[in-house]
Amino acid sequence: MSTSTPLTLSVSNASPLLALNKIYLATEGEGINLGLPEILVRLQGCAINCRYCDTPAALHIKRPALPVKDVLGQIKTIGKGLRRVSLTGGDPLAKIQRPGVIALCHLLKEQGYRINLEAHGLTPVEEAQEVYDVVDFISADFKTPSGGKVGQIDLLRSLLAKYPHKLQIKSVIMDEKDFNFVLAAYRACSPWPLNVSWILTPAYNLGEALPQKRIEQIYRWNYLSGGNFRVIVQQHKLVFGPQRDDV
Repeated sequence: MSTSTPLTLSVSNASPLLALNKIYLATEGEGINLGLPEILVRLQGCAINCRYCDTPAALHIKRPALPVKDVLGQIKTIGKGLRRVSLTGGDPLAKIQRPGVIALCHLLKEQGYRINLEAHGLTPVEEAQEVYDVVDFISADFKTPSGGKVGQIDLLRSLLAKYPHKLQIKSVIMDEKDFNFVLAAYRACSPWPLNVSWILTPAYNLGEALPQKRIEQIYRWNYLSGGNFRVIVQQHKLVFGPQRDDV
């Protein structure tokens, strides 16, 4: 952690802080909310460090933290009237960020914003519950072997049990091993709740041309295994390429 980051970042007090990477206008590029305009709030700091991470600039806390009210002010200024906020990272559920995230979510809800949370899916539900309860939608990853971290069935079951009304599961698929890992998890959670979509995101890595063959293979694996998943290519990468992290 940068020495310029206040050590009180994780302390719950009258003016909690957030380590912010950037805030910008975006169009949702993945999952079931594809195409919706939003104000994307990207936080700093993530201990997961997936091999296929496409926002390495947000992995470490490098900038001084800001008071939550200042972050809210930036959201209002940049948002130009939009009322949909997506919290991502980094890791919005990191212990050091959680007090500020909770405070920001409550302020946003008081002012009529709808909140989407991007979560890596490896935080125990009981630790993240205060955030999960206040947001409108949870987009939780189920990590696959190619990324170097793997999702846990018990955590997946906890999310499905408590938040099926506002949940999607997403998995990045690089190869058939990833697909089979996800398929086994899906079957282990049978019967799968019909109102929860499991999204397969074909890996589209930094510096890579459109991985058409990989996408076609994932389509085929999905057909042959019962068609349980929604395969959605990251739209923002199709439009802007895989290098951009501000779209």
